[in-house]
Amino acid sequence: MNNPLKQMSNHASNKLIYACPVCKQELSLNANSLQCPNGHNYDIAREGYVNLLLANQKRSQEPGDNKKMVANRRRFFSKGFYDPVSDKVNALILDYATHKNKDARFNVLDCGCGEGYFLHNLRDAFAGTEINYLLCGIDISKFAIKAAAKQDKATNWAVASIYDLPVLTDSVDYILNIMAPQSSDELARVLRPKGNLLVINPGPMHLFSLRQHIYTHPEEHKEANQSIIGFDFVNSHRVSYTCEMGNADIMDLFVMTPYSWNASQSAREKIMTLEHLTMEIDFVVTIFEKAPSVSQ
Repeated sequence: MNNPLKQMSNHASNKLIYACPVCKQELSLNANSLQCPNGHNYDIAREGYVNLLLANQKRSQEPGDNKKMVANRRRFFSKGFYDPVSDKVNALILDYATHKNKDARFNVLDCGCGEGYFLHNLRDAFAGTEINYLLCGIDISKFAIKAAAKQDKATNWAVASIYDLPVLTDSVDYILNIMAPQSSDELARVLRPKGNLLVINPGPMHLFSLRQHIYTHPEEHKEANQSIIGFDFVNSHRVSYTCEMGNADIMDLFVMTPYSWNASQSAREKIMTLEHLTMEIDFVVTIFEKAPSVSQ
């Protein structure tokens, strides 16, 4: 099995960062599974991911994005519409990583990674450096994690709850939280002292042209939150541009956003007939650092 989980040795610098979701003890490789000292065992799937989501952490039988939403996301991301955003994320993380201790492994965790677009690109960016790194992606959607693992065998993928992260305390150098829910307590817990958190939220004009076809009086998105409990604000970057989208791109985008859940039938029908749109891509990338008081 070509699986990064199985490629880890028992050397201290190569240990996993996963913790047992039941007893919170460190997970280590045991043949084709991960196991904690108390004997809790989690099989590694054929695709190369591990399911660390407990039954009592589910609010539905198949939580998170379904197969159709994942397929729409993959098609949309493959067109490069969000590449400038990804490039900015990569530049910020690489700049941070180059100033860290080069003898220590640099651990990155994407909380709410979806089908893995940002981690796929970050892996490619790291590949051209001499940085010793580990990339881990966590999402509650089994379909999203399965798709991510199929595409990328060099990253660790796990189905898990971001509100109860199966990750060791003080084990992560950098966390990504991209258009996803978050638990500030859990993010601060797993980050090492002075670790960074990168949060992406929609900017004021994000997808405004699409929203004009959904709402009678669409409003600009509110200003991104620059305050998270347990973290100090470092800086903020706005990535804003427009791109041309055809009907298939518009439909993929529509289905992968929350707008598809609450749009009226008439709005859906209107969007289905759109031949093209000049779409606003507008994101705010905010960097936080784990507050010293949390690290004590």
